[in-house]
Amino acid sequence: MTTPDIYQALRESHEIQRAWCTRLTRTRATNPQGRRDAFLTLKLELAAHAAAEERFLYAPMLMDDRGIDSARHALAEHHDLDELVAALGQLAPEGEAWGEKAKELAHEVRHHLEEEERGFFQVSGKILTAAQKQRLGAQYLRNYAQMKKKYAADWGYAAERATQTDTPAVGAARKTVAPVPAKARVARVVSAAGRRRR
Repeated sequence: MTTPDIYQALRESHEIQRAWCTRLTRTRATNPQGRRDAFLTLKLELAAHAAAEERFLYAPMLMDDRGIDSARHALAEHHDLDELVAALGQLAPEGEAWGEKAKELAHEVRHHLEEEERGFFQVSGKILTAAQKQRLGAQYLRNYAQMKKKYAADWGYAAERATQTDTPAVGAARKTVAPVPAKARVARVVSAAGRRRR
């Protein structure tokens, strides 16, 4: 199996998020456990995706003048989504307010994903080389899987929830891609930024 590049990997994750947004908003108040399950899965998906995406797409874009504005905007949207997730987590899933907040969250997630795919990917696609896109895709997948496992453990979720939404690429990345030490990642980003400025 060929490892997807960063954009293929992100689009797979985006489709998972869209599906869970749909499930979140279609589950009725008469099924509070279903609402809770959909929310917890979406929360885990959003958090792991954001952490890995920020590390392996946004950080390199922040190192290039052409990517700064787009990356900052995307980071701000991630923060806004975090606040909506926190607000929804405070509400009772059987209530009407929960349903309204779930719709707002789903709308904002879909807006963010579309904006990323139609704008940010084009900007960053002009900055990254083909080799960088492949390497970042592998790194993203590995970190995404690691973060799902970490957040699931931190939040007291059942271990199965961390792998519940794995695509074949994520499962393969879990086994085959060696993690890149943080110091090496920073050194590569700084080194690459220095080469572009010369």
